[in-house]
Amino acid sequence: MGPENAPDEVLFAWARERGYTVLTADLDFGHLLSLPGEDGPSAIRLPYTEPPEALPQVLEVLSRFSEASQRGALAVIGPEKTRLRLLPLQ
Repeated sequence: MGPENAPDEVLFAWARERGYTVLTADLDFGHLLSLPGEDGPSAIRLPYTEPPEALPQVLEVLSRFSEASQRGALAVIGPEKTRLRLLPLQ
């Protein structure tokens, strides 16, 4: 997929071209998705959990919101609930 230190924009383009969902703890991804005209890729943000412990929550998000994920969405997994926003973000 490219260098480990590739800019976020490169990762986004790579994921968008392949229809992948980005799993991240990076707060910048939400900002990138809020830029005018951005409609993907979908992203799942893990601000409160490390990836190994978040696996059940990630699988639940992918299952519950599969249609939204295919259309383009940002899911934020929190300690109490998961928030979902469809793209493009307003």
